[in-house]
Amino acid sequence: MSLKEDFLKIKTYEEYDVQREKFRKLDFKEKEIKEHFCSLFPKLDNSAWENGIIEEVYSYLPDGRRVLGGKGNTKPPKKK
Repeated sequence: MSLKEDFLKIKTYEEYDVQREKFRKLDFKEKEIKEHFCSLFPKLDNSAWENGIIEEVYSYLPDGRRVLGGKGNTKPPKKK
């Protein structure tokens, strides 16, 4: 059995982690391997990521400006 076939049989990240060294020589640029590797990570229901930004870190001031941290609202003001 090939290294790629062994890798594609893995179902969880924990299984991969134990055998990480074994799979170091795999070409992770290959589409099938890359997609399978990404599928091993657990999915989060609500990660607070929006357009590549962790929104809860930012606050919105009443005038609509967004600031890092602060005591503003974490949701943008509604447009009128």
